[in-house]
Amino acid sequence: MVDDAKPTPPPLLVASMIVRDEEDLLDEALESIGDLVDRIEIVDTGSVDRTVEIALEHGAHVSQAIWRDDFAWARNQVVSGCRDARFVLIVDADERLICPDPEVTRRLLESLPAGLYGINCEVRDMDEGRLVSAQPARRIVTDGGPSGEVPSMSCSSSPRDTPSSNWIRPPLPSNTLG
Repeated sequence: MVDDAKPTPPPLLVASMIVRDEEDLLDEALESIGDLVDRIEIVDTGSVDRTVEIALEHGAHVSQAIWRDDFAWARNQVVSGCRDARFVLIVDADERLICPDPEVTRRLLESLPAGLYGINCEVRDMDEGRLVSAQPARRIVTDGGPSGEVPSMSCSSSPRDTPSSNWIRPPLPSNTLG
Protein backbone atom coordinates (compact mmCIF):
# COMPACT_ATOMS: atom_id res chain seq x y z
CA MET A 1 0.00 0.00 0.00
CA VAL A 2 1.32 3.44 -0.99
CA ASP A 3 1.02 6.29 1.49
CA ASP A 4 -0.20 9.35 -0.43
CA ALA A 5 -0.08 11.63 2.59
CA LYS A 6 2.06 14.69 2.08
CA PRO A 7 4.82 15.16 4.65
CA THR A 8 4.09 17.73 7.31
CA PRO A 9 6.15 20.85 6.68
CA PRO A 10 8.52 21.86 9.46
CA PRO A 11 7.28 24.56 11.82
CA LEU A 12 8.09 28.13 10.87
CA LEU A 13 8.44 29.53 14.40
CA VAL A 14 8.79 27.70 17.72
CA ALA A 15 8.98 29.50 21.06
CA SER A 16 11.59 28.43 23.59
CA MET A 17 11.52 29.17 27.32
CA ILE A 18 13.47 28.26 30.45
CA VAL A 19 11.25 28.34 33.54
CA ARG A 20 11.25 27.66 37.24
CA ASP A 21 8.44 28.60 39.62
CA GLU A 22 6.86 31.06 37.20
CA GLU A 23 3.17 30.39 37.90
CA ASP A 24 2.44 34.10 38.47
CA LEU A 25 3.84 35.15 35.08
CA LEU A 26 3.72 32.20 32.72
CA ASP A 27 0.05 32.26 31.71
CA GLU A 28 0.23 35.80 30.30
CA ALA A 29 3.55 35.13 28.58
CA LEU A 30 2.20 32.03 26.83
CA GLU A 31 -1.06 33.78 25.97
CA SER A 32 0.92 36.56 24.28
CA ILE A 33 2.80 34.20 21.94
CA GLY A 34 0.07 31.68 21.15
CA ASP A 35 -1.16 33.24 17.90
CA LEU A 36 2.31 33.65 16.42
CA VAL A 37 4.17 30.41 17.14
CA ASP A 38 3.60 26.88 15.88
CA ARG A 39 4.79 25.23 19.07
CA ILE A 40 6.13 26.06 22.52
CA GLU A 41 9.15 24.21 23.93
CA ILE A 42 9.85 24.67 27.63
CA VAL A 43 12.63 23.40 29.87
CA ASP A 44 11.58 23.46 33.52
CA THR A 45 14.49 23.51 35.94
CA GLY A 46 12.71 22.34 39.08
CA SER A 47 9.42 24.15 39.62
CA VAL A 48 7.49 23.28 42.76
CA ASP A 49 4.49 25.48 41.92
CA ARG A 50 1.92 25.21 39.06
CA THR A 51 4.37 26.26 36.33
CA VAL A 52 4.41 22.93 34.50
CA GLU A 53 0.63 22.56 34.75
CA ILE A 54 0.13 26.04 33.25
CA ALA A 55 2.56 25.29 30.43
CA LEU A 56 0.76 22.06 29.60
CA GLU A 57 -2.59 23.88 29.61
CA HIS A 58 -1.20 26.04 26.80
CA GLY A 59 -0.13 22.97 24.82
CA ALA A 60 3.57 23.41 25.49
CA HIS A 61 6.00 20.53 25.32
CA VAL A 62 7.75 20.51 28.71
CA SER A 63 11.09 18.86 29.45
CA GLN A 64 12.71 18.63 32.86
CA ALA A 65 16.34 19.54 33.52
CA ILE A 66 18.30 19.95 36.71
CA TRP A 67 19.47 23.54 37.14
CA ARG A 68 23.26 23.73 36.69
CA ASP A 69 23.58 27.46 37.38
CA ASP A 70 24.29 27.99 33.68
CA PHE A 71 21.79 29.90 31.54
CA ALA A 72 23.67 29.13 28.31
CA TRP A 73 23.48 25.40 28.97
CA ALA A 74 19.76 25.63 29.83
CA ARG A 75 19.05 27.73 26.72
CA ASN A 76 20.86 25.16 24.58
CA GLN A 77 18.73 22.42 26.15
CA VAL A 78 15.47 24.11 25.16
CA VAL A 79 16.69 25.22 21.73
CA SER A 80 17.73 21.63 20.95
CA GLY A 81 14.02 20.75 21.06
CA CYS A 82 13.37 23.34 18.34
CA ARG A 83 15.82 22.07 15.71
CA ASP A 84 13.03 21.24 13.27
CA ALA A 85 11.84 24.88 13.13
CA ARG A 86 13.09 27.49 10.70
CA PHE A 87 13.04 30.16 13.44
CA VAL A 88 13.13 30.01 17.24
CA LEU A 89 11.65 32.77 19.40
CA ILE A 90 13.51 33.14 22.68
CA VAL A 91 11.15 34.44 25.35
CA ASP A 92 11.14 34.56 29.16
CA ALA A 93 8.17 34.14 31.50
CA ASP A 94 8.29 37.80 32.53
CA GLU A 95 8.01 38.95 28.92
CA ARG A 96 4.96 39.70 26.81
CA LEU A 97 4.95 39.61 23.03
CA ILE A 98 3.20 42.45 21.23
CA CYS A 99 2.25 41.46 17.71
CA PRO A 100 -0.78 43.25 16.24
CA ASP A 101 -0.88 41.02 13.16
CA PRO A 102 0.63 37.54 13.60
CA GLU A 103 -0.29 36.52 10.03
CA VAL A 104 1.67 39.41 8.53
CA THR A 105 4.63 38.68 10.79
CA ARG A 106 4.56 35.02 9.79
CA ARG A 107 4.43 35.95 6.08
CA LEU A 108 7.44 38.18 6.65
CA LEU A 109 9.35 35.35 8.32
CA GLU A 110 8.43 33.01 5.46
CA SER A 111 9.79 35.52 2.93
CA LEU A 112 13.21 35.96 4.56
CA PRO A 113 16.16 34.38 2.76
CA ALA A 114 18.01 31.38 4.10
CA GLY A 115 21.28 32.09 5.83
CA LEU A 116 20.13 34.53 8.49
CA TYR A 117 21.57 34.04 11.95
CA GLY A 118 18.73 35.84 13.65
CA ILE A 119 16.32 38.72 13.73
CA ASN A 120 16.47 41.59 16.16
CA CYS A 121 13.26 42.50 17.95
CA GLU A 122 12.71 45.55 20.08
CA VAL A 123 12.66 44.67 23.78
CA ARG A 124 11.06 47.26 26.05
CA ASP A 125 11.73 47.25 29.77
CA MET A 126 8.62 48.57 31.55
CA ASP A 127 8.25 49.50 35.21
CA GLU A 128 4.85 50.51 36.60
CA GLY A 129 3.67 51.21 33.04
CA ARG A 130 6.64 53.52 32.37
CA LEU A 131 9.14 52.78 29.62
CA VAL A 132 12.56 52.34 31.24
CA SER A 133 14.47 51.35 28.10
CA ALA A 134 14.00 50.00 24.60
CA GLN A 135 16.72 48.19 22.71
CA PRO A 136 17.11 45.72 19.89
CA ALA A 137 17.93 42.17 20.89
CA ARG A 138 18.31 39.03 18.82
CA ARG A 139 15.22 37.15 20.00
CA ILE A 140 14.38 35.20 16.84
CA VAL A 141 17.26 32.90 15.93
CA THR A 142 18.10 30.27 13.32
CA ASP A 143 20.92 27.86 12.72
CA GLY A 144 22.14 30.58 10.39
CA GLY A 145 24.26 30.39 7.35
CA PRO A 146 27.21 31.97 5.69
CA SER A 147 25.86 35.52 5.48
CA GLY A 148 25.58 36.18 9.21
CA GLU A 149 23.03 38.85 8.35
CA VAL A 150 20.84 40.12 11.21
CA PRO A 151 17.91 42.25 10.07
CA SER A 152 16.25 44.51 12.60
CA MET A 153 12.55 45.24 12.31
CA SER A 154 9.73 46.20 14.63
CA CYS A 155 6.00 46.75 14.69
CA SER A 156 3.93 49.41 16.37
CA SER A 157 2.21 48.60 19.62
CA SER A 158 1.25 49.80 23.06
CA PRO A 159 2.14 47.70 26.11
CA ARG A 160 -0.42 46.95 28.77
CA ASP A 161 0.14 48.64 32.10
CA THR A 162 1.85 46.04 34.27
CA PRO A 163 4.01 46.59 37.33
CA SER A 164 7.22 45.33 35.76
CA SER A 165 7.83 43.37 32.60
CA ASN A 166 9.60 43.26 29.27
CA TRP A 167 7.72 43.67 26.02
CA ILE A 168 8.98 42.14 22.82
CA ARG A 169 8.03 43.63 19.46
CA PRO A 170 8.60 41.06 16.71
CA PRO A 171 9.34 41.88 13.08
CA LEU A 172 6.69 43.47 10.93
CA PRO A 173 7.46 45.24 7.68
CA SER A 174 7.05 49.00 8.04
CA ASN A 175 4.90 49.22 4.91
CA THR A 176 2.14 47.23 6.65
CA LEU A 177 1.77 49.64 9.53
CA GLY A 178 -0.78 51.78 7.70
